[in-house]
Amino acid sequence: MKLKKRILDFFCTALLAFMPAHDVCASGFTFSELVDLIKETHPKTISELLQHLPDCMKSDYNVVYASRSAQFASPEFPRIILTCYLPGMGDPDPSDFVMSFSGDKTRFGYDKIEAIQFSNEDKSFHFNAIVFPKETKEIKDRPQIISYQKKDTLTPEGVYLGSEPSNCVMCHHGKPNWDLYYMWPGVLGSFNDNYYGVPSKLEQRANDLFINKMGRVDRYASLKRLNVITHDDGSHSVSTSPLSLTELLTDLNAQRIGRLVMDALSKSSNAKFIFAVAASQNPKCFNQNESIEDFIPPTTPKPVGYLSFQRLLRDTENQQAEYTVDRFKRINPGKDWLELQRNDDRIPKENYIPKAEESYFVATFRYVAQFIGIKDMRFWSLSLEPDTFAFSSGQVIGGLIPSPQALPFFGVISELRANSKVSDHCDTLKRESIKALTSGAL
Repeated sequence: MKLKKRILDFFCTALLAFMPAHDVCASGFTFSELVDLIKETHPKTISELLQHLPDCMKSDYNVVYASRSAQFASPEFPRIILTCYLPGMGDPDPSDFVMSFSGDKTRFGYDKIEAIQFSNEDKSFHFNAIVFPKETKEIKDRPQIISYQKKDTLTPEGVYLGSEPSNCVMCHHGKPNWDLYYMWPGVLGSFNDNYYGVPSKLEQRANDLFINKMGRVDRYASLKRLNVITHDDGSHSVSTSPLSLTELLTDLNAQRIGRLVMDALSKSSNAKFIFAVAASQNPKCFNQNESIEDFIPPTTPKPVGYLSFQRLLRDTENQQAEYTVDRFKRINPGKDWLELQRNDDRIPKENYIPKAEESYFVATFRYVAQFIGIKDMRFWSLSLEPDTFAFSSGQVIGGLIPSPQALPFFGVISELRANSKVSDHCDTLKRESIKALTSGAL
């Protein structure tokens, strides 16, 4: 599968992905065009708005039957997340716009379209709510107190745009909240896109209910009907792909992280070199008990709050494992993680635990981050929970290198990285990095 994309390749390319703005659909549908569409068509309800959306937005969506967001979701009334993103890594024209709506008129969030737009100008996610006052009257939940940076009325009927809603800002910490490959609790396709079958009775029920609703009733009438898959065990599921949305958001989040890293790298030439060394390490170096500490002179001043590589590695492994088990329990309530790991032959055993290689590179990044003044990485992952250090699809953390020409000794490092003899690569790189940092040649 394309998921096994090398972590190191992602390290070296994410910051090079400062791409020009691209279209969401062939027509270039973006958040600003959504706003223009509302101004032109004057929809009074979200159902009316959905009828006017381009087909790409109504054909590529995820179905959420249990949500921790500000929009209620249930098997009877799922939340829908829409974007335009074709499945598969390396889509040449991915979306940078995601929007959602809910379906239970008595519950919170029913009166809003939530939208996240990624800006190529500042490499940041921006959060917006489009509120339809007519949809508010039947909501039975206690009113939410929400403030906005700015409010703009879009139609004579009072539909308005609220920028950077306070509840979004507090919960999202500057990025979308979305679980990572290969488990998405509460989403149809929750276990590896349900490649191995539907994992729980609750999700099967959500599938059955949505199969009867999509393209037919309520707000779901405007959605294009998706294929229904019958699995070997007799279960069936709607052909959605949480993985596709994960790939999209991971790529955009890498650009956000890249901006944060570039801000830090601009303050120190030594930091640039240390990052070049970290990013150039052959993935097999860790099998030789190498660590990033071996590539930095022992006389290098330690930052305040310094933690050793081994301590960071243990913490990273523990946090990633805890995150994996937590998601499994949310998908499979009442099932034993270890028993299923031992006895379920449908699922490759390597899917049960985070890859040692991934933990190694995340720990390497965390170690180097100490030396360039990055103090807080708690919310760099897309996961809702802080400190998971989970970076999906083999793409651990992007944004290590702004450009080859900007980094000292990058030519030497690139040549070493291409060397097929791993031992020679690691030993030579270690000598070169320590010599350069010790001599002050930068």
